[in-house]
Amino acid sequence: MSDIRKAYTQYLETKAAVTALVTATRIRPQFLPQNDTEPVIVVRIISGESDQHLTGGCGSAQTRMQIDCFADDPTEAYAVREAVRVSTPPSCGAQWGVGDDLVTVTDLAHENFGERDEYPIDGSSRPRCVAHFDLVVQHHEAVPA
Repeated sequence: MSDIRKAYTQYLETKAAVTALVTATRIRPQFLPQNDTEPVIVVRIISGESDQHLTGGCGSAQTRMQIDCFADDPTEAYAVREAVRVSTPPSCGAQWGVGDDLVTVTDLAHENFGERDEYPIDGSSRPRCVAHFDLVVQHHEAVPA
């Protein structure tokens, strides 16, 4: 079964507009360690559901992911978020990932743009600047036998 978060992370690693601002090793699934250096992109799954018909799964699902772009200042965080957004156009049939993590996208939407400061828990006084948005992805999935 494919992991859409891993597939999307692999997809972003191939986009020059993104990797010009954030090295491929700084695109992380799920979480960001407290003392990590910036800029960094973190991909989190917020929710997901499999579409059903009367006899079970139909091979289609929807996943909402939050894309957090961390940087030292707001301008840099916004630039990273914009590079990610532009590199992920709404397109039917796009494929993310490789091998077992390949995901075929049938539709997507960019939603809930925002920004925040994330204050550290390590005793330092410098907050992280975060620009974020949600990516709502309709995609194919394997149907359980």
